[in-house]
Amino acid sequence: MAANGLVHQIQEICLFLDQDNVMVWLDSPTGRFSVKSAWESLHQRRNLSLKARNESQFEGDPFEAQKVISKVGSLVEQLGRARVFSPLHFKGDSDDPWAIFAVRLPRVTKRIAVFWQKPPCGFVKLNTNASVSNGKASRAGLLRDHEERLIFAFYKEFGEVDVLTAESLALLHGLQLCKNARTLGLLVEVDLGSLVRMINAGMLCNSSHRIRDLLQHLRSTVSHTFREVNSAVDKLASMMDQDDFVGTTIYQLPRVVKAAIVLDSRELSSVRLQVVRE
Repeated sequence: MAANGLVHQIQEICLFLDQDNVMVWLDSPTGRFSVKSAWESLHQRRNLSLKARNESQFEGDPFEAQKVISKVGSLVEQLGRARVFSPLHFKGDSDDPWAIFAVRLPRVTKRIAVFWQKPPCGFVKLNTNASVSNGKASRAGLLRDHEERLIFAFYKEFGEVDVLTAESLALLHGLQLCKNARTLGLLVEVDLGSLVRMINAGMLCNSSHRIRDLLQHLRSTVSHTFREVNSAVDKLASMMDQDDFVGTTIYQLPRVVKAAIVLDSRELSSVRLQVVRE
């Protein structure tokens, strides 16, 4: 956002003493100004200016500002017809006359089948999740092998925290249990994409730093999965008002969780709605 006064001050700056300045980017009526799109526009114009200068120097073609501007406009029209531009190129500059070239792809809802996939032979898979409701948070996790057998399950309640923190603590607790059990060939899945991106990008807060250390110790990585795929552990995390536990058999789990684990073992698909642009 640039104040109108600042924009006018910039306009009054003389860039070339021997030439009259020509506006190549106008302030919008709302006062919004996109530095990224402005720079891209100026960069393209600079390349065309250099081309025009070379034509003037080596081909005897007169170097005229209006000619350069005309070429810029022609280039933009060609890019627009080629469907290169998207609304993101004109974010904050929707009143720009070139914005008409932005291609707005229609949104389409697709139905895709998703299911929990067992790990390859010799590997185990840890799924964790957290639930935050009515000022209370709980975390849960399931560790299963390539034959869909349960190795351990855990459930633990803790104080009031936000969703990201709850998901981080659930993953951290699961990794600590894996470390204590000296787990080998570990694969990890969570259904919170922001947590996965934070860990993989090295954006370290206290809990994510410890998560990365444990992942390195276990020679593992964490990947994102859909919530529908994480159904069994999601149901376990949502079982409020029960005692904390760590179990090693499916018979220790609530009936609804046992049923979800059985469905996972049979690779029963769930339908997920996904909105995409075509």
